[in-house]
Amino acid sequence: MLLCSVSLLMIVMTGCQEAKLKTVIGIANKQCPLDMGEVGNITSIIYDGDNVVYTLNMNEEITNIKILKDNPESMKSSIKMMFQNPAADVKEMLKLMAKCNSGLHMIFVGNKSGEQAVCELTAEELKEVINTNADPAQSGHTNTFFPL
Repeated sequence: MLLCSVSLLMIVMTGCQEAKLKTVIGIANKQCPLDMGEVGNITSIIYDGDNVVYTLNMNEEITNIKILKDNPESMKSSIKMMFQNPAADVKEMLKLMAKCNSGLHMIFVGNKSGEQAVCELTAEELKEVINTNADPAQSGHTNTFFPL
């Protein structure tokens, strides 16, 4: 349903790219919380005018927020790799974000402690990710983990 909504909005809307981004993010946010299985859920997806901001409530029995917080470059590298072979709708969203010169902030919140780890990708870093052609045979799958 989200894919259809995103596709329809991208085809039908005729305003500036930022208006499209705000609309698509608004639709995605209305579907929150989005279940990510045992890992946790996406509690919100917003556009703050400069960045698309995901807030994720993480199961601390699986994800150690302190380790994420203490290793920001590893976290950033993992997120970049995750987006190198995205599902079609995620790829379109990343392209739209790049056209709007938007960055990405991911806020990981521990479900018990409330501790937070934040990963930030600049607009330039997102553009690099989009332009990186990952070999699907190497990764073995297409990433659909973070819906947009």
